[in-house]
Amino acid sequence: MSEAIGAIAENRGRQNSGGRRHPARTDGQESTEDEPFDEAAKVVAQKVPDNVTFKKFKRWLSTWNNYATLTKLDKRKRDKQVTVFRSYLSDDFNTRLTYAIGVPEDSELELKDIIEKIRTYLKNQTNVVIGRKELIERKQQEGETFDDFLVDLLEKAADAEIEEMEADDWKTTLIVCGIRDRETRKKLLSKRPALNLQKTIDLCRDMEGGEQDADELETPKRGVGAVRGRGGRGRGRGG
Repeated sequence: MSEAIGAIAENRGRQNSGGRRHPARTDGQESTEDEPFDEAAKVVAQKVPDNVTFKKFKRWLSTWNNYATLTKLDKRKRDKQVTVFRSYLSDDFNTRLTYAIGVPEDSELELKDIIEKIRTYLKNQTNVVIGRKELIERKQQEGETFDDFLVDLLEKAADAEIEEMEADDWKTTLIVCGIRDRETRKKLLSKRPALNLQKTIDLCRDMEGGEQDADELETPKRGVGAVRGRGGRGRGRGG
């Protein structure tokens, strides 16, 4: 998609260098100022759905940025920028933007701030450790070319945000990948956003302690009651 926008930009540049501001029309009508804008808009035709993930939004945003550059959207007034941007969000996502993300239609926020609020919201709905676990476990498959493996590996590395990872992030990821208990791992990966290192450690200890307590409660005890029972039966037989 971004390549298609690039092709439009290149074609537009050739037309401008020839002294014409807009491409000539073949239907006898004059070209309008918004034609390049409308032509590029066809490339970004896919609206952001309500169930978009952080990963998919980042990819869509890359195309949007190319589109905004091509159409020089930053040169337009703030309200025009926001209106155009919101027109590429589905109705359901616009509703989510208004009520869940907290950006009503009459908001005075700049477009860059609105986009950052969306990014933050979607990121907080994601457990980044899932992507990091997938990255660590990624192995080249039989019959897979090195370049295909490399592309997928680097894409997963970008999704895992490894450039932003600190030592505690790596420790958290290694704990999630290394623990044996499947239920504990599922619980850790279900957290939104991902737990930090200390909370990960605390949850693992709590889960292990809870399991041990449950085992002790379910195991029959041979304590005082059992001794009394045997003694009572013995006295009964003797009497």
